[in-house]
Amino acid sequence: MHTSVEILSSDNSQTIFEIFSLKNALSLDFAFIWLSRKKLFKKQQFYIQQETTPPPQPTITSLILENRLQAATIHRQDEKIHRQDEKIHLLTATVRSLEDQMKHLQQQLDNLKVVQPAPPSSSPPPRDVR
Repeated sequence: MHTSVEILSSDNSQTIFEIFSLKNALSLDFAFIWLSRKKLFKKQQFYIQQETTPPPQPTITSLILENRLQAATIHRQDEKIHRQDEKIHLLTATVRSLEDQMKHLQQQLDNLKVVQPAPPSSSPPPRDVR
């Protein structure tokens, strides 16, 4: 937004122009405060004209370029998602394989029931003879 500020002298004989490039109302408030502190105007002699310029219309070329940029961004995001899907698939297959190996090892352990001889309960402990 371009705002021109017109400042009149106290006897209205002289007009001083100050031009501010204001981005928002806060900047406009700042301009009022700055001008009043400089005592360059009296409030009843302060006029503001705002000239609003519409944003430039996009050209066909700029729209095409923007569209291509968005398409490239979407394509990169799709590739990232595809790579993540592949990682998830690989991890899932690894987990299933490990689960199968655990089941197989558990079956082997169950089949290997090694019977250890029971310690003799009535015999005295062996003596160490040296």
